[in-house]
Amino acid sequence: SGVSRRDVVIQCAVGLYDEHGTELSHYAEYWQLAPGVEVNPRAQEVHHITPETLETRGLEPTREIAAVAKLLAGLEARNVPIVAHNASFDARLLSQTAAAWGVPWNDTSFFCTMKAALPHVGLLNKSGRPKMPSNAECYRFLFDRDPDNIDRAHDALMCATHARTRAHVYPLSFSSARATQRCDDHEPHLPRWASASVVVTRFPFF
Repeated sequence: SGVSRRDVVIQCAVGLYDEHGTELSHYAEYWQLAPGVEVNPRAQEVHHITPETLETRGLEPTREIAAVAKLLAGLEARNVPIVAHNASFDARLLSQTAAAWGVPWNDTSFFCTMKAALPHVGLLNKSGRPKMPSNAECYRFLFDRDPDNIDRAHDALMCATHARTRAHVYPLSFSSARATQRCDDHEPHLPRWASASVVVTRFPFF
């Protein structure tokens, strides 16, 4: 529901991919608003997620948050790189959302594509200082075309795509997430990449 310390996630997407970029599975759902939280009109103009959408399509978040937390913890325990764009923001909002619904939450170690891209994309803000690139700006830099949309499931796919591409184009900057981490030999079916993206109602969409 925004960027403050009381805001919550209203859409969550987690995609699981193998090392070749093939999607193994994905989660992408709307979550109901926490009590007392409203959709910010300015954000709604960008992401088009209305209160009515959340009322009719939003899932009750308690079970959803617990399931996402279990998934991320399992991936992290198996050294599967978990990638997100503006990872610290996503992590904070997931934690806040869990707290708002009374669900236990453990912090997850994300590789942040936004920070990794900063020295390569070369964008400047109005003051002439380096600007953190948005997810769409990263995609445009790497592939010289605009992404198709701003849906969070697509956002998660873009994060994974950025990560894999940077692993080959900028291996030094990506060393922390690229470190040829393998899944448990007894569970070869587990994915080697995970990408997460969240939506909040006042989120400055990319």
